[in-house]
Amino acid sequence: MKNKSIKIPVEERYKIWQELLVKPEGVTYNDLWDEFDGEVDHYTLRQDKKEIAKLLKINGLKLIEKKTGRSSRFFVETDSLDLVSFHLNEKVAQPYIAIIDMLSKCKGLLPEDFLNSLCDKYQKMSENVNIDKFIAFDSDYDCMAELDIFPIIYNALNKNAIWISFHPANKLDENKEGAFFPEYLKQYQSNWYAFGMFEEDGKKTVFQKIPLNNVTNYNDEDCNSLEFIKSPIDDYNEYFDDIIGVENPECNEVETIKFRISNRMFQRLMNKPLHPTQSTCKELDIKGFKGMKINVKYNIELMRVILNLGSDIEIVEPAHIRKRVIKDLQKALKLYDK
Repeated sequence: MKNKSIKIPVEERYKIWQELLVKPEGVTYNDLWDEFDGEVDHYTLRQDKKEIAKLLKINGLKLIEKKTGRSSRFFVETDSLDLVSFHLNEKVAQPYIAIIDMLSKCKGLLPEDFLNSLCDKYQKMSENVNIDKFIAFDSDYDCMAELDIFPIIYNALNKNAIWISFHPANKLDENKEGAFFPEYLKQYQSNWYAFGMFEEDGKKTVFQKIPLNNVTNYNDEDCNSLEFIKSPIDDYNEYFDDIIGVENPECNEVETIKFRISNRMFQRLMNKPLHPTQSTCKELDIKGFKGMKINVKYNIELMRVILNLGSDIEIVEPAHIRKRVIKDLQKALKLYDK
């Protein structure tokens, strides 16, 4: 009989639970059995009750149980309840919980104060996590530790505007300030970037990428009365699909970039690809080098990756990127010709 519950997904079951739990009279298992028209067995209802009690506790609420004869009535002292969101957030929190578990096994290997600070941070993130389509991690999880603004923007995602002052990327002598409507956070090479609409004083609202390291001032109270402005980006995962890094030039098309990589770097790129589209290109193989290709837009982060590989990479095509690499390498060489 336990398999009957498969007919009704957990999210749908929780919707019924939350409607009945906020009623003054509460709900019994028999009420739920009738509500689900017998399609959810008593075992599943009891398992639901245990999980719901956990979710409520995590979110500062309590599942109250009162005995009425041989049965029990359950209710929650609140006007509204969103068990579905609690459930989704708890699922997204699992990676953070796994990190905490991993860190706890490092006792004796790393300084105790350092371990404790990390565990505290991930515990807080797991308890206050948002849906994962709003945030993307790179590899260095600890780089937000010194950013006081990180939790402010994180908690404002897709809900509230914040007043912010910052230096645009590569323009440290310029300062912008205004209302920012954060929608997405992305980590790239140990730096965090926030994306959303930005309304500079006296100017029109524009889509903006803000490096959090460049934020000079912020206030999460001055913009509480502003209605949240949605950006034209519907899916940020798709927005980053065709690029390396965080810069997505609208005017650039996706190109197939063919290159040769040295044998000593080949395995490293196989283990950690430059981009998900990376594949081998055997017709480019020569002595000491393997052929590869990726399909991306040209941007500044792509150039940085290429130049960082130095003599271990040769761009074969397209010609305009090959010429740009040659030009930049020649400029660098002149610094040593003095």
